[in-house]
Amino acid sequence: MTRRGLTRYDAFSARPIWSRSRSSGKLSYSDFVFLIRPSSEVAASVCPGGYQLPGTCTKGSGAMLDDDSEDRPSLMPPERPLTITAAILWFIAATVGAMLLILVTHSVRPSSETDIVNAVACQAVAYFAAILLAVRVHAGNRTLPDVFALRKTHPAFHLLGALLGVCLQVPAELLQRLMFHFQPMAPEVLQLQTEMMRMDSTVARIMIPLAVVGLGPLVEELFFRGVLFGGMRRGNGAAISAFIVSVLFAGAHGSSQLFIPLLIVGGVITFLRAASGSLWPCLIAHMTFNAIPVLGMASGWLRLEVDPEPFPLILSVGGVSASVLIIAALVALSRRSEAAHRARQEDSS
Repeated sequence: MTRRGLTRYDAFSARPIWSRSRSSGKLSYSDFVFLIRPSSEVAASVCPGGYQLPGTCTKGSGAMLDDDSEDRPSLMPPERPLTITAAILWFIAATVGAMLLILVTHSVRPSSETDIVNAVACQAVAYFAAILLAVRVHAGNRTLPDVFALRKTHPAFHLLGALLGVCLQVPAELLQRLMFHFQPMAPEVLQLQTEMMRMDSTVARIMIPLAVVGLGPLVEELFFRGVLFGGMRRGNGAAISAFIVSVLFAGAHGSSQLFIPLLIVGGVITFLRAASGSLWPCLIAHMTFNAIPVLGMASGWLRLEVDPEPFPLILSVGGVSASVLIIAALVALSRRSEAAHRARQEDSS
């Protein structure tokens, strides 16, 4: 027995989500809220006659409601589509929130202006707040793994994601140098970035990698290619959703010189998200991409310079070619993998 609007059916198994959750042992957010409500409130909403014990609630002619009954109130708001406009507004709210937090911490602790860990922490707080609010408004009764696309796909996507994170360094560096040729970076900005990445203490050598390689990619992937891409994908095509996410991702870093390089990098990682149907390969690619410069600066073989040495030709050709080959492999794998096909179906359902 069900009430109108209480049961949402899975597109593949044609079984109620609640029924599947009970059989698999996984609870959605609304299930958790239901479980922690006071028994009197549950009894009043589920059993009009006042019966509280499972299996003893009577209705009408005395028919028994079984403990596994789906006749339960919906405690979450209905699922609302995440439009492109809504995605942009959530991005603006998260970015403005991060900027305000950074300004507050700078006023309280002036030395934090050169503290990249502080900047990443402020971004994480603002983005996590936006994520929670967006999930509350748009997700309805979807489980969190479904909202963030934390689902299985073909294992090869994870390896290709790691390789992509390494190889994308080359085209990103070439594009960055091209942008700096037309719009040079001010020496004081370069000095500020150098100070922010300075790892001359044990604490810095631990905290900077944790922030730049761990926390930063995690919160950005959950927000951009988790909530925003997944939400828009259910009402729009993969191409337009990927384009919007890539533009927002590049704009979030607040640098006109880096916008084009980050647009390309973000676009490729978002393509990985669309092809695999899962966030895990994107997270691996993003963390790997950030890990290379952090490792280089920690070891001393990478330095930020206004006029860097020419990039080796063989490395340029090899890096760009490898990136193109990996993208081609992603296309081929996405077409042949049943696991990726199922994951993409869940994206659009």
